[in-house]
Amino acid sequence: MTTVHNKLVTAAGVAVPAAPVRAVLRAATGFAADGDTEIVRRVETVTASDGTWTLTLSPTGGMEDPGAYYEVHEDRRIWAVTVPASGSYFLRDVLVDPPEPSGAVLGLTQAQGDARYEQTSRKGAASGYAGLDTAGKVPAAQLPEASGGGGGAPSGPAGGSLAGSYPNPTIAAGAVGSAELAAAVKDPAAGTAGARTLGTGATQAAAGNDARLSDSRVPAAHAASHAAAGADPVTPAAIGASPTGHAHPGTYDPAGAATTAVSGHEAAPDPHAQYLTAAEGNAAYDGAGAATAAVAAIPADGTAGTASLRTLGTGATQAAAGNDGRLTNSRAPTGAAGGSLAGTYPNPTVAAGAIGSAEIAAAIKDPAAATAGLRTLGTGAAQAAAGNDGRLTDSRAPLAHAASHASAGTDPVTPAAIGASATGHGHAEADVTGLAADLASLDARLDALEAGGGGGSPQVKAVASTGLLSTTTSIATGPGWTVMPPPWQVTVAAAVGDVLTLKWLALSAQNNGDIEADIASIVSGSPARYLSSGTATQATHGHGGLYGGSGLTDYNDWQPQPLDWIVTSDDLAGGTVTLAFVARTTGAARTVGSGAYPSQIDVVNYGPVAP
Repeated sequence: MTTVHNKLVTAAGVAVPAAPVRAVLRAATGFAADGDTEIVRRVETVTASDGTWTLTLSPTGGMEDPGAYYEVHEDRRIWAVTVPASGSYFLRDVLVDPPEPSGAVLGLTQAQGDARYEQTSRKGAASGYAGLDTAGKVPAAQLPEASGGGGGAPSGPAGGSLAGSYPNPTIAAGAVGSAELAAAVKDPAAGTAGARTLGTGATQAAAGNDARLSDSRVPAAHAASHAAAGADPVTPAAIGASPTGHAHPGTYDPAGAATTAVSGHEAAPDPHAQYLTAAEGNAAYDGAGAATAAVAAIPADGTAGTASLRTLGTGATQAAAGNDGRLTNSRAPTGAAGGSLAGTYPNPTVAAGAIGSAEIAAAIKDPAAATAGLRTLGTGAAQAAAGNDGRLTDSRAPLAHAASHASAGTDPVTPAAIGASATGHGHAEADVTGLAADLASLDARLDALEAGGGGGSPQVKAVASTGLLSTTTSIATGPGWTVMPPPWQVTVAAAVGDVLTLKWLALSAQNNGDIEADIASIVSGSPARYLSSGTATQATHGHGGLYGGSGLTDYNDWQPQPLDWIVTSDDLAGGTVTLAFVARTTGAARTVGSGAYPSQIDVVNYGPVAP
C-alpha cells in the first residue's frame, strides 16, 4: 500500500484542523489486476490539529483499468492523482491531469461476470438463490422445511423482551437497558420518579399486600375521648349495653322449670327419632372398605385407546401429573432466527442495526454524569463533547498566575530560562564590549597628560560640583530608570575630546536592596549618551562600576570609584556638558541622599588628551 499526505493552512499560515479529506477511485472497473479484489468504497479522514492529513491508497498501476486515478477531495478543492506501487508521497508529487477516456470498452466478459456474480434469472429458482420481500426478508415460500421432532423454527407470539411473533420477533420498545434498568432509576430519591423495589426503606415502595397496610395495631391511649364527656363519646346502645340504672321488665318461667324439662327429655325412650340407631345404620349401608375394594377391582393403565384409570408417571399408558415439569419447562427452539435476531435458534444473536433509539431505555440516554449511558453531543452537563469541539483546541487567556513563577512560587522561572541575569551579578571586564580598549586608551592619555603637566599633576581645564547634597530623591523600581534631577546634575564647560573625571566624595543610599546605576549626558532635558555603552542606548544593567549590591545599609558607605568621560559632539549644549546620575532598584524602593549624611559629586575637566 502507498500513503499520500499534505498540510492545509489558511492564507495567514494558520493550520486548518478537522477539515474533511477523501479519496474516490475513478475507473471503469475497480478490480485489481489479479482479479481477486475490487475497490468499492472511498477512503476518508480529517486534518489533524496541525493541518496535516494522510491517506493509505491502493496503487492505481495494479488495477485492470489502465486509466484509473483517484479524485482527492481536500476541503473545497479536488485533485486528480495516480498512486505508485509503494512509498509515501507528498500530494503535489502525484498530481496528474484527469486522464481522457481511451475509448476502449473496459469491464468484464460474460464468463468473468458469471464467475463473480449471480444472474437475476436464478433468483427464487430451484438451485438458484433466494430473493428478498418488501421487508428485506427471505419469503417463507423460499425457506426450507424444518425437520426433526420438536425442532424447527419457533412459532407463536413472542414475549419477554421480544415483541411480534416467532420466528421473526422484534425487540420490545424499552426492553434494552442497563440490566434491565439503569442504576440511576432504581430506588432514586423520594422526589424523583423511578423504579422501586418493595420493602421498608425510605426510597422503596410498600408491597400491595404489605401487612402494614391492613394489620391490627394497638391504638394510642384514647379512652378519655370515648367517655360521656369526651370528644368522641361511645353510647351504651352503640356497644349493645344498657345505661346505668336500667330495669328488666317481662314475664319469666318460675325457678326450676328448665331443670324439669331437661330431666323429662333424658328419660324419653327415643328423644331424637330423626336419627338412625346403630342397628338401623348397619342395615342400610355396606361395611367399611367396601367402596375401596370395588374401585381396586377396576382395571388401571389400559392401552392408550382404552378408557381406564391411570396412574401418574412418564410411561406410555400413564397420565402426566398436573405439576409434571414437562408441561411447563423451557425448551431450546431450533431453526433460523429473524426479525431483530440473527443466527439460528437456540442461540440467536441480536441482528446488526436492530437496536435503535426506540429500543434504548430513556433512563440511559444522557443520564447523570456519574452514570454510564449513551450520550448525545453538545455542551450540556450530561452531554459529551464532539471530537471536533472547538473548546478542545481553542486558544484561551490563562488565569493570572505570575506569582507561581516568582522565585518562591510553585513553578519558578529562573533568570537563565528567560535570558536574564540573576540579581547581584557582576560583569567581567571582558564582558563589556570595548571596555578594555577604552581603559587602555584612557590610561595612555592620562599618562601623557600627567607627563606634559610637569611633575605628574594633570592640567585642569574646568571644575564643577554639586556641592553638599542633603536632598532625598526616590529611585524607581525596575525596569524603568530614574534620571536624577538637579541638584544631582553637574554642568561643566567642555569641548569635544575633553576628558572629564567624576569623583564621589560621598553617596548615601537608604533601605537595603540592589541598586543599578549609570551616568548620562543631558541635552534638552533628556539623556543623549550613556557611560555604560558610549551611545544613546543604555546597557541592560547600567555601568558595572556603579553597581550597589544588596549589602548596602542606611549609611554613607556607597563610594564608587572615579569614572572618566570623554566628551563627544553629542554631549555638548552651548559649550557645556551636563552629566546626571541615573539609577534604579531591582528590589525594595530606595532613596538617594540624606540630611544626616550629605552627598557630593565633583566633575573635573582635564581638557583634551593627545592620543
